[in-house]
Amino acid sequence: MKFFSSQKTILVLFCLSTLAACNSSFILGKDNSVPPTSLTEIKNTTAVNLDWKASIGSGKSQNRLVPALSDDKIVAADQNGNIVALNQAGKRLWSASIG
Repeated sequence: MKFFSSQKTILVLFCLSTLAACNSSFILGKDNSVPPTSLTEIKNTTAVNLDWKASIGSGKSQNRLVPALSDDKIVAADQNGNIVALNQAGKRLWSASIG
């Protein structure tokens, strides 16, 4: 009985040679990789001004609710079911509590 057929032997030798070729720099202790480019400092060219801010709820839990933008309104909700709609100037248009 043959231990390996010729096709299986060829396949095993191919896999071993491929793995050895991929890992040869690690085995030989050489590092042929290109070193990373040093980071350059980025200058801030735009000033950001805070025109307004609003709070919805207590903000003590870590919910993943994200405010929604619709036309000229911002709609936000908290984890307690409070919903608020604001205009672009931050003025409250309406609010509701759905519990």
